[in-house]
Amino acid sequence: MKDKIEIKAFLDERNIDEIKDLEEDSSNYDSIAFKFELDFKLSQAKENHTKDLNVPINEFLYYHNGLLVGYVGICDFGSGVAEVSGTVRPGYRNSKIFTKLIQEAEKELKYQGKTNYLLLTDERSKTGLQWMKSHDASLDHIEYEMSLSTQSDFTKINENVTLVVANPKDIDYIKRLNRVFETEDEVETTHTNLEFKSDDNMEIYLFKRNHEIIGKIHLQFIEDAAWIYGFVIDPSLRGKGYGLSSLINTIHFLKDREIKMIYLQVDSENPAALSLYRKVGFQELYSMAYYTVNIS
Repeated sequence: MKDKIEIKAFLDERNIDEIKDLEEDSSNYDSIAFKFELDFKLSQAKENHTKDLNVPINEFLYYHNGLLVGYVGICDFGSGVAEVSGTVRPGYRNSKIFTKLIQEAEKELKYQGKTNYLLLTDERSKTGLQWMKSHDASLDHIEYEMSLSTQSDFTKINENVTLVVANPKDIDYIKRLNRVFETEDEVETTHTNLEFKSDDNMEIYLFKRNHEIIGKIHLQFIEDAAWIYGFVIDPSLRGKGYGLSSLINTIHFLKDREIKMIYLQVDSENPAALSLYRKVGFQELYSMAYYTVNIS
């Protein structure tokens, strides 16, 4: 029996397939969800062409006889706060594999000058919550994953609000709203980038009322599903129903593009957004808890 830990800055396609297999095995066994950001990490790897030795180590993979049985990954979306998530394959637990991987990750984070990090766990994970309790981790916030089927019936379009494709001349306005978004709801800030047509199928749209820009939204398309990111109404125009109208118009727009399912994530500390999404019919799939872990 041969065990080894592989430490890398970036994942390759083989690693992605191995982690997806591990994720599926663990998810089916525990009936929980994970947030590994594999598509984002693969795009990072493809964009990286440097051999700079100072590139941070983010990936920690534990193999047993060539089979990936444990994984821990670090994500930093530019906010300076490291998000860590991982799992161990059923049948290989109680062997301190997760602890060994976390220790390696903490060594790297400490080398980077960090004193703590956010560790993610599905709120339904008994082992995850037990680990947090035994390591004196403190709950930072909860993020809800929500979904909506476009097959449902929706309120008719508000013709006073239109959805238009953003272009480079709108960049200053979008940057300003991004700052509002990142302050109010730090969910997936990596997806508020300013590439108007990007390799990850992300597109940026603006909401207009009588030719006046009132907000923006980022939409990512994967087959017959769409993900909403960075949805913001201009703070000076709130309280007038534009958020609801803009969201309903977006749903109709996606339905016309033959999108069947819409997904989004929202922070529990943003009750106004959570209430809005529930109002139009979004349902919670699961809740991901973010715990602060101090590095000893």
